Amino acid sequence: MSSTVRLIEAGEAFEDTAGGPLVIRAVQQRNWSRVGVATAPDSEDPVYFLKQFIAADGSVSSGGASAEAKAATLGRAAFGDCVLVPEFADEDRVLLAYPHRRFAATDQLLREDPAGLDAAWEAFCTDLAGIIAATTTVPAELLHGLRERPQGRPGEVRALAFKALEVRNIAPRIDGEQPLLIFDLGPAYVSTVTDVAARLLVSVLLLNWGRPMSRFVKGPPTRLASLAAQQWLPYLDRDIVASAFRKEVAMRRDSIQGTSRRERWAKAVGVATVGARYEVLARNWVRRTLS
Repeated sequence: MSSTVRLIEAGEAFEDTAGGPLVIRAVQQRNWSRVGVATAPDSEDPVYFLKQFIAADGSVSSGGASAEAKAATLGRAAFGDCVLVPEFADEDRVLLAYPHRRFAATDQLLREDPAGLDAAWEAFCTDLAGIIAATTTVPAELLHGLRERPQGRPGEVRALAFKALEVRNIAPRIDGEQPLLIFDLGPAYVSTVTDVAARLLVSVLLLNWGRPMSRFVKGPPTRLASLAAQQWLPYLDRDIVASAFRKEVAMRRDSIQGTSRRERWAKAVGVATVGARYEVLARNWVRRTLS
């Protein structure tokens, strides 16, 4: 692990911005970050969700925390209070502290409460159509200094885009239970609205990718994708969606993670077999549905 940045550890004392005492609990090492929660010393109720930008292989993303914090602030300015923004940062430990919120994101609902996701899906797609449209009305001063990565139709209006604006990083609105919530936007850049919409649709098509295998073998959730495409159609271009899908699958193939060589090999075999069929089904759906 990293020898220059101190890892967060369960049981570690922690302070909020007012100097109040907290304790770090429930620490987990993910592929690309280390996460945990902070609670009061005499409570199990989380006050903050902590995200430290240290990957499982020990590599430190020195600019990751600042880029994510900046993206969240831009997202809040563009989309409103539905974007979760960190409350404070510790640059020395590449750490962000978000106010803790209890919610179920799209991929979690798909696996744990598919009926609940079905009931919320149409309104969710409507909400995201508004988010897609909002990316084109961002004041020019908010785009200043962002990297330009135009990917779309020639002459399109510039749009505010985020590397990780995808449905698995969004909790759908469920009346009486949770509001729409967007988190982990990733770095911001300037692109086009067809790029934003394509990446969102690709993220729907890939909801069944990977684990659990029972969903992976089913292939893409085309019914959900079809409902999304109906509402996002003015922003969708078949060639741009197809290109975005190829790039995302290639990225996932190249970044297979595992705790052992055997686990990485098993995942690679699964992607090469089940994943190949999944890709064909998704490409066929794109070709049939978008014109």
